[in-house]
Amino acid sequence: MRTRRPFTRFTKIGLAVVALLVVLETAGFATHYLLVTARYVTTDNAQIDGTAVDIVAPASGTVTRWRIGVGSTLREREVVGRIRVGTQASGPQLTIKSPGRGTVVRSSVTDGQWVTQGTRLATAYEFGDIYVTARVPAGEIGDVRPGARVDMAVDAYPGVTLTGLVTAIPLATADRFTAYPALDSDPTNPQPADRWIPVRVAFTDTAGVEIRPGLSVTARIHRPAAGR
Repeated sequence: MRTRRPFTRFTKIGLAVVALLVVLETAGFATHYLLVTARYVTTDNAQIDGTAVDIVAPASGTVTRWRIGVGSTLREREVVGRIRVGTQASGPQLTIKSPGRGTVVRSSVTDGQWVTQGTRLATAYEFGDIYVTARVPAGEIGDVRPGARVDMAVDAYPGVTLTGLVTAIPLATADRFTAYPALDSDPTNPQPADRWIPVRVAFTDTAGVEIRPGLSVTARIHRPAAGR
């Protein structure tokens, strides 16, 4: 029977270092839970949002007298261009009007361009009514309250923290379905992979940065204090 050799001093030191790293990692997870998870409902499934004003072609034809570009300020029912209907240069012309007011963030046509009826020519937003839509997992919505403070990080501005307040919590959930169900499920009936609540957050401080609809956000919603 072979006698087990005792650990060398070097091996003992190595094992001690490994044990210390495990302890530190465990402590790190515990600290993260106490400082972050226990205090916040966090979601990175969020973005800057608002009510879009889409300008569409009223008929198929050639765009003429296009007057707007990115950054243009629109008034409701303002004429922004015309459509020469049909292929003839002498064809009738229809005016293109903005259905609402706002600032243009996307303009996708130029004079002389042919478009079909219903084509989106430009999009504007009313920048006085910009907010964040933060999709919170349904299992954590119980810890989200109207008026709760929110800390936000925008991907486009690393290191900058914006703040806001929860202003609306819809009653209905939103589902995301997977096109590839599990092998033991019915392949003709895809199952919801995630379920979340789209919470609206109003800005209280934008930290001086330019907020644009569509930018991705990580939102930390303050949980209610214990006992409340």
